[in-house]
Amino acid sequence: MRVLVTVQPADGHLNPLLGLTAALRAAGHDVHMATSPAFVERIEARGERAHGVGRHWLESGPIEEPLTPEDEAAGVGAQFHRMFLRGQALAAAVDLLDLVDDLRPDLVVREDAEFAGALVAERRGIPWATFALSFPFSKAELFHLPLVDGQDDFDLLRARFDLPPATGSWFDGQLHICTLPAAYASTAPVGVPQVHVRPNVLDVVDDAVVPPWVDELDAAVYVSFGTVFAGSFPDVVSAAAHGAADAGAPTVVTTGPSVARGDLMLPAAPHVRIEDYVPQGPVLEGCGAVVCHGGTGTVLGALARGVPVVAVPLGADQFAHGAAIAANGAGIVLDAMTVTPAAVTTSVRAVLDEPSYAAGARRLQSAFASLPGPEVAVTHLEALVGA
Repeated sequence: MRVLVTVQPADGHLNPLLGLTAALRAAGHDVHMATSPAFVERIEARGERAHGVGRHWLESGPIEEPLTPEDEAAGVGAQFHRMFLRGQALAAAVDLLDLVDDLRPDLVVREDAEFAGALVAERRGIPWATFALSFPFSKAELFHLPLVDGQDDFDLLRARFDLPPATGSWFDGQLHICTLPAAYASTAPVGVPQVHVRPNVLDVVDDAVVPPWVDELDAAVYVSFGTVFAGSFPDVVSAAAHGAADAGAPTVVTTGPSVARGDLMLPAAPHVRIEDYVPQGPVLEGCGAVVCHGGTGTVLGALARGVPVVAVPLGADQFAHGAAIAANGAGIVLDAMTVTPAAVTTSVRAVLDEPSYAAGARRLQSAFASLPGPEVAVTHLEALVGA
């Protein structure tokens, strides 16, 4: 098969897909990726073939389209619309049509925050599947914002490509690939066959150097708010860093690329290390707890090692991760609107000292480990095409 994989321009969207693309190539298939031109070099550095479509943007950078008063009132849903629908999806789909006509793929695989792939696959009559980075999206719950004449973004986009309005999660296609076990995510798209595979949890990205002090970590606390959200919530990051440090355990804080150090109030103490970036996997091996925003990469990396989590969700799927963590007894969830350093300290001490939290995390560790590898998804994709 020739497979075209469409992905949004961010490591958090790319990294989970790399296990599947490697499995596709191992099975002899021809794999291409499509993303923003600004992200092509990043994908090619990972050994993938990439094509630039749509606007030149990065998820961790500024959004071109400013918030309207209606967007401000709508909150997180509007942010999703600005970043992944509206002009972004339209521009990508226009270029993607030309790319599809050139490559003539047998199959499109879209990650679930990317919608141009579904539009173009349907328009050209190509089978398509959805690779879920975390929890299945629900159009009704997450995406619907009334816009022009009562139509939503999806209907407007579909109309531009001579497609009729569609109901439900039409963008999932003919197969849904889920990287979460049923014990963690019990929902599934209605009417779409689903296959579960292990998430691709990357320990070291791009052969990054692991500092020698990482090997000496023992029962440490790791604080990370990812590559995108930290810049919008510096007060939350600062509160989390101080609260974790006040728990007394060795503490590692990574600030990431989206926020300047000068915008953060960070603790200064001998047992605290502040870094821009450290490879997550080796750090987590020496951790007893993680404090984070509930991002998929950090949460799954922690749970894959049986490390409990203190989550402070900020947006996107992070609230769903927080709910799953709490429901499985694998950590504590705090409200970003009211979080204080004292609340973080209390929560970190609880997950370090109360064995039930580590036990809950280990149960999820076993659930994730029991999932099959991505080669199972490859078999289902081959069946979808008839290969």
